[in-house]
Amino acid sequence: SAYTYFYHDRDLTVQIAAAAAAVAHDGLIPRLWTDWEDASAQLASPAVIVSQIKGILIALTVALPGIGLGLYTRKSWWVTHTGDTHQFADYSLWDARWNNVPEVRDVDYGGWTRPYMVQIGGLEVDGVEFDLNVYDDGEET
Repeated sequence: SAYTYFYHDRDLTVQIAAAAAAVAHDGLIPRLWTDWEDASAQLASPAVIVSQIKGILIALTVALPGIGLGLYTRKSWWVTHTGDTHQFADYSLWDARWNNVPEVRDVDYGGWTRPYMVQIGGLEVDGVEFDLNVYDDGEET
């Protein structure tokens, strides 16, 4: 998988082009995670933010046929900045929980019920920072 962070106060067309170029489909990258937690979102209404997310996902779908798209976000950001829209519930969710609990739990925002994976924290090894994630293996917890 690949990951890209979107800034709501910068040129979205440039960001979309950069993301598409970085993940040019070669059959090796099955999913592009789009990060939705930028602080600049406070400058826009939930309707504007939802419109931006929708436009970006449509543009990436066209630019990157065959690559699945997923959303990385956290409940507090999503509810505040999108009005808890459920429009994107068909996309996989990577839930930024940062609670150091190594399990995937159900969620109650954005129309999602269970995330594909959860970011539970971070770790530094020899000066290199790593994010720690837990994937949903499809088993009941």
